Amino acid sequence: MDDDSDGDTAWAMSENLDLVRSIYAASERGEHLPTGWAHPEIAFAIADGPEPSRRTGLGHAEDAWRDFVSPWKQFRPEVEECRELDNGRIRLVAN
Repeated sequence: MDDDSDGDTAWAMSENLDLVRSIYAASERGEHLPTGWAHPEIAFAIADGPEPSRRTGLGHAEDAWRDFVSPWKQFRPEVEECRELDNGRIRLVAN
């Protein structure tokens, strides 16, 4: 008998990974803040830089991102790593 539960989990994680990759592909083109995909209570962290921060909520995440990219005329992140973790979480490292 075939158990679909593992397949469902793999599919959901794959969807999450595809979503994160599409968001950063847009950002690499200079299209920042495409928030239609974000949960209203999104957890957002800037781990390094002059003002590291951790924010919760869509409005706070938008403000944090806007503040972070404002010093640059054209900000284009480059993804170094994007991989699936557990529980549908995605780890993304960019510079």
